[in-house]
Amino acid sequence: MISTSIKQAVLSSCASLIGLPNLIRKTGENLVTVFYHTVSDEYLPHIHPIYTPKKIAEFEQDLDFLMRHFQAIDIETVKDYVLNGKKLEKPSFHLTFDDGLREVYHIILPILERKNIPATVFVNPAFIDNRKIFHRHIQAVKPPYLTWNELKTMQQRGIYVGAHSIDHPNYAEITEEEQIRQTLQSCREIEANLGTPCRYFAFPFSEAGVKDSFFQAIASDIDLTFGITGITHANNGHHLGRIDMEKYGKNASQCIHRAYMTCFLKQIKRKLY
Repeated sequence: MISTSIKQAVLSSCASLIGLPNLIRKTGENLVTVFYHTVSDEYLPHIHPIYTPKKIAEFEQDLDFLMRHFQAIDIETVKDYVLNGKKLEKPSFHLTFDDGLREVYHIILPILERKNIPATVFVNPAFIDNRKIFHRHIQAVKPPYLTWNELKTMQQRGIYVGAHSIDHPNYAEITEEEQIRQTLQSCREIEANLGTPCRYFAFPFSEAGVKDSFFQAIASDIDLTFGITGITHANNGHHLGRIDMEKYGKNASQCIHRAYMTCFLKQIKRKLY
């Protein structure tokens, strides 16, 4: 049995040999959406036991790589490309952050402004203002989440605020009725607190356990949903996968090359079978 780490190393090596421009051309995938949770040079006791966040220098190196190979676009441009057929001038990426952690405002926002990179932060309204703590973040030594005032400031400075469910349940473990409630109510709470429409949603944990009937139920309220399945599309283009930039402890080059190689191999498999 070949280990996951060996498989990932082989994928990255093959992708590097083919070259990113060739992979983009061969797959026809001109858009990638990437996601992080947080960035910090400090040890975060509520984060590090779960995954290892990028240090500031590593994050900046990731962004520099992305900017060399793609143009940064905002979420409205993503929608126009995916749903309305608007052409992209060159391969593009959209940057997202999950869970609404405080470092997005205190560390990440200044970096994005300096590099002129738009982004979306997907938040759980129950945790904003640190009213409640997600059970996986219980070890936090200081309030881990953003406040509504910080989100308003971020919004004014070009960051879009999307929904990530009310309180981060695993959608594979709750009923479809509760999935729909968590999705739509989280958007409504964001709209009520920020005064702007919220029509973009990222699944907590993953999109596993979500059926077509769920997408049909939210279709009139949500323009795009986002998961964690790399370079993928579903629900007639209304659902997009994202590339996890933290999971494997790799840099952006390795993450992006691996995602494109995986996409390329899946396309070949579909053609063969």
